[in-house]
Amino acid sequence: MQMIDTRKEILESRIEGIHNAIAKMREDATPATHANVEMAIEMLAMPELKRIEAQLAEVLAEVKNS
Repeated sequence: MQMIDTRKEILESRIEGIHNAIAKMREDATPATHANVEMAIEMLAMPELKRIEAQLAEVLAEVKNS
């Protein structure tokens, strides 16, 4: 159970980190770079976020089933 808790905490931390990075990118974007920032978020950050959220869902399912 300890290993699952650790994985859960790591994944939750990574999700929070990605959300913070996205917020920082948007905050730092200028009108000239806004479109590029949004494209980078869609192409790079969102797929990674979805992948990590899926991993977290698997861990939570393991917890529920154990």
